[in-house]
Amino acid sequence: MVAQIKRFYLLLLLWIGKEQPSEALPVSKPEREPDLYSFKANILDYLDDQFRVLKRMKKHDREAYDLYKKVGAFVMADMWEFDNAWDFEEYRHMRGWWKTHRPSFAAFYTGYRYRANEDDDKIFPSLIYFQKYDKKRAPQEIQRVQGSGDIYTMAFFWEDKNKTAMVGEYALHVSEDGDIKCLKTLTNVPVSVRSKRRSSWGSKGRTFRVPNRKWGIHPFFKDWAKDVGREVEALLIGNFIMAVNAFSRQHEEMTKIRVTKDGLVAVFSISILRTPYFFKDREVYKTPSGQRKPIFHIVRAHKRDLQTGGETYVRTHFRGHRKFVWNGYSINITVPGWHHQDLSTLDVKSHSVADDEDHTGYIDMKEIGDWYTGIEKEEGRRVGATNA
Repeated sequence: MVAQIKRFYLLLLLWIGKEQPSEALPVSKPEREPDLYSFKANILDYLDDQFRVLKRMKKHDREAYDLYKKVGAFVMADMWEFDNAWDFEEYRHMRGWWKTHRPSFAAFYTGYRYRANEDDDKIFPSLIYFQKYDKKRAPQEIQRVQGSGDIYTMAFFWEDKNKTAMVGEYALHVSEDGDIKCLKTLTNVPVSVRSKRRSSWGSKGRTFRVPNRKWGIHPFFKDWAKDVGREVEALLIGNFIMAVNAFSRQHEEMTKIRVTKDGLVAVFSISILRTPYFFKDREVYKTPSGQRKPIFHIVRAHKRDLQTGGETYVRTHFRGHRKFVWNGYSINITVPGWHHQDLSTLDVKSHSVADDEDHTGYIDMKEIGDWYTGIEKEEGRRVGATNA
């Protein structure tokens, strides 16, 4: 029997042991265009649907489910980019941040369910996610490459209006300079075969289908490219670029919003200047004096006049309520790199390991999800962290 292949990570001691850059207080960026946050009107629907998608994903990709139910998939404020970004030259290339940082994994909820035509028989990706592999321990079904660079898999969780679901996955190689190439994968493509033995009444033998293993890009993606009028490799590379750039943009914002309900997690980012507006309908929490606790916000550096006639200067810092309930969801607002380790720089590579191999020194997808969550909950560890 062929041993089952699973995705594992080496223990993260190497990454943890690296000297992390010294943490400077983040500088607030200018507020982005207001229409970027129009998704506030739909965010609750998006969150409900994302958790529905995650639950369904358990049946179709259990390992990814075990990871992202803890880590969370990003709910995109600017989800339009998954539809239209290819029309703009600036979105066709990886952002500079990605060329110097090669994150290990991430997932994105696309929200296509809310834009699909009910009469359309096409299927749409509800969730997309990528994962980096060690080149020497990538799945055997992925084409081997020479030289430096990284191997990524890009996966789509698809579903149609009849709630039929599937996972499609392909592989890419990203060079040190940022050049991207689609890799061939070994896939089973069924072919029709007619039996040579005739039936007892003389008719031709019956036809049956057998799997034919071959290297190439899966026919599913070729059909998808044909439907949208694109070359298949350009389509697959383009979707990867959009995902990695979306990851970069999420981490340009200062805050990270972690949403939890029924043991599942979703994440998104907004400008720290928008938090009072975004969560104004949160449950009320009182201070000891009976006043409503203010929402988490940034206090810019400023001069303070003292009653003694002197003056002092106050550093930029954070204040306000970061943990509260909002429309039935548990919300936790943090500033990565300030309240906890910034895991956007996590650079570990997964290994494909068979069941009959020695698993000593490895942690599986569920365990890395637990580790990741533990790091983000370990607040106050960073110098200067506030516990407001």
